[in-house]
Amino acid sequence: RHSEIVMLDSCEILPFIQNTKISNMPVVTNLSNDILLKKNEILKTPGLVEAFKIMDAAELTGGGLSKTLSEINLRKGGDIILLFSGIKPPVILGKGNTAEKMYAFNQLVNTDDADKAMVMNSSYVDLRFNNEIFLGNYDKTDLTE
Repeated sequence: RHSEIVMLDSCEILPFIQNTKISNMPVVTNLSNDILLKKNEILKTPGLVEAFKIMDAAELTGGGLSKTLSEINLRKGGDIILLFSGIKPPVILGKGNTAEKMYAFNQLVNTDDADKAMVMNSSYVDLRFNNEIFLGNYDKTDLTE
């Protein structure tokens, strides 16, 4: 079993080997089922199809998101989390409306320097809400155990 895979456009599974340089494809992690992945196998599961939809939506934004998308964490069927190189906070994508969410996120990070600074200084970006982007920050509390 490989917990991390790299996918090609043909849905071909490649083993993720340390120091591998496939810079134009994100790593897909935490598939929803514990299927045995074999290298060079063609595999289309709902999670992998969703990962390709995310990659396509990132490509269609035209803002460079596809070049910086480094990981698609499928969270074993939970809310999807995206990691981008050069963008500090993780992005909670959730499920559904992938194209609209990717477009909105692209607009946020590529329009105004103040908006981009807010994103970069946040702890996470949450796109799960309809027509809203939530920039979250973890607050320190003085509570101790």
